[in-house]
Amino acid sequence: MFKLAKEPQFTHDVPVQVPVDGGHEAQTLKARFRVIADDAAEEFDVSTTDGLKDFLRAAVVRIDDIVDEANDPVVWSADLFEELLNLAYVRIGLWNGYIKGLVGARLGN
Repeated sequence: MFKLAKEPQFTHDVPVQVPVDGGHEAQTLKARFRVIADDAAEEFDVSTTDGLKDFLRAAVVRIDDIVDEANDPVVWSADLFEELLNLAYVRIGLWNGYIKGLVGARLGN
């Protein structure tokens, strides 16, 4: 049976490839997303930095599992979110996490 939610949301672990000397380090954050209906999603030009930021502002409810350089937990806030949105590798991770969470894993190999 299919349950139709009025305001669907989902939480997923989101892989983020953080640039480091000589490559990338795989890190993970936990993001809570709201589903953006197709007609509303078409209003965002996610091929631009500003358009992707605007989309993520609409789609991301909150992000957890963030620590600072001393491994102390960082409290979620609007300022923290804007700081994260200014990092291209975080934006890409959140976008990929949203799409993967929305449609599931790819079919096939």
